[in-house]
Amino acid sequence: MQNKGSNITDPCRIRMICGRSKNSQDNRRQLTELRENPDHVVTAQAVEAARWMAGMHTAAGLTPHTVWEQYYWVCRAGQPYNWVVDIEPYIERKIAALSVNKSQGPARANGSRLRDQLATQGKKLLGLDGDDEAADRAYIRLFGLTDFITGGEKYELACAELFLHLPPEETFIGAADSGDVERYIAEHAMPLK
Repeated sequence: MQNKGSNITDPCRIRMICGRSKNSQDNRRQLTELRENPDHVVTAQAVEAARWMAGMHTAAGLTPHTVWEQYYWVCRAGQPYNWVVDIEPYIERKIAALSVNKSQGPARANGSRLRDQLATQGKKLLGLDGDDEAADRAYIRLFGLTDFITGGEKYELACAELFLHLPPEETFIGAADSGDVERYIAEHAMPLK
C-alpha cells in the first residue's frame, strides 16, 4: 500500500485505527478525531498512561516516581493552552532542529526543492541562495515559523510555543491540595494520649 499522507482509505488501515466497530458513525467520529498522525495520538496516550502508572511499580522493586507536573505542546490550532514560552532566544536552534527532519514535518527539504523548481523556470528567490541546507533553513525562516510568530503576537513576543500546563493540583480529579491538608492538620490535629 502506498502511503498517501493522511488519506486513510484502505479498509485494513481504517479497521486498525478505528477498531472493529460496526457503527460507521463511530468510525467517522474516530477518524475525525485522529486527523493527521494517528500514531502521535496513540503515542501520547501511551505516555500519559505510563506517567499515571509510574508511581505504582513497587511490586517490581522499582522506586515509585510520579510525574506531578505536565506540559502538553499545542500542535494544532484551537487546542487549549495556558502556558506561553518565549522562544526568540532559541530560534536559530529551533530552525536547525526543524531542518534536520528532511523526510517529514513542515520543513523537510522544501527550501532546496523550491530553489531547484524555480531554477527550472528561470527564476530565483534571494533568500534561497546557497547550498541545500542554507536554502532549507531560509525556507523555514520565511514560512515555517508562522504559527510560532502568531502564537507570540498576542503576548508581544516575537516567537512563542504554546503549552497546556497541568500543575500538580490539576493532575487528578479529587487530588488533595497540600496547602488544604496542612491547614486541616493545623486546625484539627490532636495530641496522642
